[in-house]
Order: sequence, then C-alpha cells, then structure tokens
Amino acid sequence: MTPAPLYVAGVSRSGTTVMAAALDAHPAIHMGYELIPPADLNVAALTEALAAPEMATAAWPRKVGNLVAAKLGSHTGQFVKRTARAGATLESLRDALRPHRSAATPLGIAERLDIAGDIVAAHAAEGVTHTGHKAQGPYLRLGLSRRDDARAVVMIRDPRAVVASQLRTGMAADPDVVARRWLSALDDADAAEGRVRAVRYEDLVADPERALRDVLDWLGVPFSAVVVDFHRQPVGVLVDGQRHANDAMLRRGFVDDRVASWHEELTDEQAVAISRTCGGAMARFGYGPNARNRQTTGDPR
Repeated sequence: MTPAPLYVAGVSRSGTTVMAAALDAHPAIHMGYELIPPADLNVAALTEALAAPEMATAAWPRKVGNLVAAKLGSHTGQFVKRTARAGATLESLRDALRPHRSAATPLGIAERLDIAGDIVAAHAAEGVTHTGHKAQGPYLRLGLSRRDDARAVVMIRDPRAVVASQLRTGMAADPDVVARRWLSALDDADAAEGRVRAVRYEDLVADPERALRDVLDWLGVPFSAVVVDFHRQPVGVLVDGQRHANDAMLRRGFVDDRVASWHEELTDEQAVAISRTCGGAMARFGYGPNARNRQTTGDPR
C-alpha cells in the first residue's frame, strides 16, 4: 500500500523543522523538508543538467547544487541540495524527475506538489507508512484534498516569539508583517477537520515525549523513543554535505534557550501591538494577551 501523505506546516520560526526531523527519525515515517520545487523549475533542463559528465564527479549535494545553480539559477540549485534531505542521490533524483520532464514552466501548484511527493516517496524504506514534507497554504489544502488518509501537523508558536526570532535572524524587519503572517498561517490549522493536528512549540520543547506520543497516536503509529532523540539519528535535515540554517540548534535536540526570549527582545510597544493584531487567535492557543504576560498552557485541539 502506498504510504499516507504527511505534511508539516506553520509560519517560519515556529518549530516546523524540529517537528519534521522528529517524525523523520521514526522508522515508519520518511520526511522531506523544504522540498516543494520553485515555480521556475525547468524539469527537462534540470534532468539534462544532472546527466552532464561533470556532475558524476562532483560532490553530492553541495557541489552538484552549485553547478546546477550556475547553469539554471540559484532557486534550482537550492532545490537540488534540499532533495538530499529526503534521501536523494544524483542518480535517484534524475529517476524521480523523469516522469515530470514534460511539465511546463512555470510549474503549477499540483505539479510542484507531485514532484515533492514523488521524490520523498521514492526514497522511503520498506515498511514506511507515512511520507511527506513541509507544505502550507494552497499546497497543504491540495495535498489533504487528494487522499482521505492524508494528515498534517501544524506548528503553533507564540506570535511574539515568532516575531522576535524572525527579527533576530534577519528574516523580516517589520513586526506587523510577521504578526499578520502568523495569523494567515493559522488557517492551516483549520484546513481539514479531523485530519490536522495543531501542536504548540512551547509544549513540544517542554515535554517532547508527551507531545510526540500524542501526534503518533493520532497518526496510528506506535511510539518510538528515537523521535525524542532525533538529533542523534540519521535524519535527513542533518545529512552530511550541507548545513541547515538551524543546524546548531537542531543538533541540541529539543533544548531551546530562547523559547521565551521575546520578553527581552521586544519592546513593550512591539509586544502590545502584536497582541492587539493577534489577540483572539492567541487566546485560542493559550497565549496571554499582555506584553509581559507569562505564557500559559493550552490545548490547541
């Protein structure tokens, strides 16, 4: 039987990578990460480029990705590198792309989702029951609509912490823009009743085993302690040959010294403004509305 699709969604800096990595560590689950290809991907040109003689002797995936970037653009080169996190090799990526050679550029949402799904599924070991990758918005909705057994885990984090993290890492400069992105991402938590499980990042790092037992039970997958110990397992996001932006934190597992650092990183005015923008949704997930209000526990279900 074909493995059931499994997606991880959430606004950037809300714990999507650590959740995907924990799930990827489970022997019954195989995950890709940022695997949806760019719209400007020319599949036929990429397949041809990967067959060039110089690719056979180039180090995978970094050098191959750099050579592809020089030929076909940085987005395509980055996509090639990211496929290694799903287990792809130079040869297996060519094989996975071959059925999509006739796809027109720019790629549509369905074609992009198909390519990502085919790549991760092609590298799943025997006995795997769920395969997937990160997806959100229209990609998540399309994926969930295609199969009744498709599931999604949506990561939720205090929007003040998300804003602080995006400002700190240079991902964004405007707190209000990030707050509105957070609100938009919450739509994924309501994408399909009964087939989406929302998980608070704060709960995940506070008690990983409890949070992951809950998710795995919901998926119908037996618990395995390796998910809690994902950073010591051969998960794709920690594959040799490339370095994830969150590599240092991921290698510490669920240790997060900044889980509530927004208290020190945001001004009172910024925290109040974020609470004003996100107030109703914050309350839904158990986050207090005041600038310095201590985070409370809440059940996102």
